[in-house]
Amino acid sequence: MPSMKEAMRIWDFGYWLKVKYKDADSPEGDFYADMIRDINRRRPPFHQNYNPYMPWVNSYEWIKEHLEEVGACYAAIETFESLWKKYKRACPEGVMRTEERINGL
Repeated sequence: MPSMKEAMRIWDFGYWLKVKYKDADSPEGDFYADMIRDINRRRPPFHQNYNPYMPWVNSYEWIKEHLEEVGACYAAIETFESLWKKYKRACPEGVMRTEERINGL
């Protein structure tokens, strides 16, 4: 059975963010809460057929574009950039798997 650290290496961004920052009283926790709020409100591009398990939803480009489309403040974008760097270090195989799945579409 793999350890938590070993298993974490393959997580996608959304799952990693949830595990690390759900309910956290921090900019990272606020980012997670805002992301979930957007999903629950079905704001574009989170429409009624939104599927959080589709690979592009967990891609850097897709999330960054979403933040720009909704007019996210500078602090939110900076928080995302910081989170993405942490995610890449913690889950390198997750990043590769997402990229491979997107490229295979």
